[in-house]
Amino acid sequence: MVEYRAIADDERAAFHDVLAYAFRPEAGPNPERDDEDDEPGLGDERGLFDDGRLVSGVVHRSYELAIRGRWLEVAGVSAVATRPEDRHRGHVRRLLRESLAEYRERGQPFTFLWPFKHPFYRRLGWGRLADRGRYEVDPRDLADLRDHPLAAGRFEPLDPDASIPDLRSLDERLGERADRTMRRSEAWYRHRFFEGWETDPFVYGWYDGGDLRGYVRYQFVEEEGDRVLAVSDVGAPDDAALVNLLGFLSRHGDHADRVRVNAPAHDRRWFDLVDDPRDVEQAVRPGAMGRLVDVRAGLEALPAPAGVEGTLVLDVDDPLADWNDGRFALAARDGAITVEPGDGDGPSAALPVHTLSRLALGTTTASRAALAGGLVADAAARSRLDALFPPREGYLREYF
Repeated sequence: MVEYRAIADDERAAFHDVLAYAFRPEAGPNPERDDEDDEPGLGDERGLFDDGRLVSGVVHRSYELAIRGRWLEVAGVSAVATRPEDRHRGHVRRLLRESLAEYRERGQPFTFLWPFKHPFYRRLGWGRLADRGRYEVDPRDLADLRDHPLAAGRFEPLDPDASIPDLRSLDERLGERADRTMRRSEAWYRHRFFEGWETDPFVYGWYDGGDLRGYVRYQFVEEEGDRVLAVSDVGAPDDAALVNLLGFLSRHGDHADRVRVNAPAHDRRWFDLVDDPRDVEQAVRPGAMGRLVDVRAGLEALPAPAGVEGTLVLDVDDPLADWNDGRFALAARDGAITVEPGDGDGPSAALPVHTLSRLALGTTTASRAALAGGLVADAAARSRLDALFPPREGYLREYF
């Protein structure tokens, strides 16, 4: 008998062996562990058991993300793993189906993950979010920013005991302008922001007028004979913060051959802030993925854009969640969206849940979805979808 349930205390060693072999296979199926404890308060461990033997595992995370101007509690999927002798038997599919049912019961209308393969999770209903940009530049090419008209303030290293309230306030401001910004918990700041997987990062804040107005998190790594200042997080809620933080990074010209920054692929300001835009190298990779846990609850959690009213009928195909698989009637009125199962008035469209998830989260348009996302709809339905779910800029910065 196959059973889905929480991992008991005496099963945690076996659970971590499954995870370790999936993500560090070079260490073997039973690696030595320095610390068997997960970060406190950051996840709930679940397993799939076949006749009492653990075959697959997953860690559930709970976060608040800014989505279309609202803070929503969502589920994060991480550390999905199966023993090698049990793979290709449908265990992950069963594990994720049970996970979705648990998220639905918790009232979490969306779920997010970082995929090992995008096609695998797309087939299970997750859709690609904003793409990741990786920008590389010689720090000396940023030196002019120290004399930029917006240059001001001071920099100082941040201490977790003193700076978490200020960081939380700044990230709230980031959420006002960028979707998928996380409202980070104190545990996240302490164990995922100020601590690293192997070595702890440097974290500096930019202060102006006595207030924390930006931050940067980075480490130094050696690559092919170069020393790279690798920036994993830039907290810049406005142009002034970005200018000053890049100016701060330029001060490391004697310590690093290159600066590498992970940032949204759609942010074109990098090319505007150097003398020669060809000095900036950009690589773009697909980013995290998101999914509607519950079509009705998820769409009703979103606001209808001002002035948008009307109805729409959707035929949704969901390979995992049978409560999403079927027909829904949407209505927008007075800034709210209501969803009812069954037939309704208005134009109709048919689409897989991964495409509907991307539309709801603002990471694609109806025209693009019709081209590559499996959307089948006439012009009236595409127009209604674009009106209800206009694109939103955003970027999920956190790995989990």
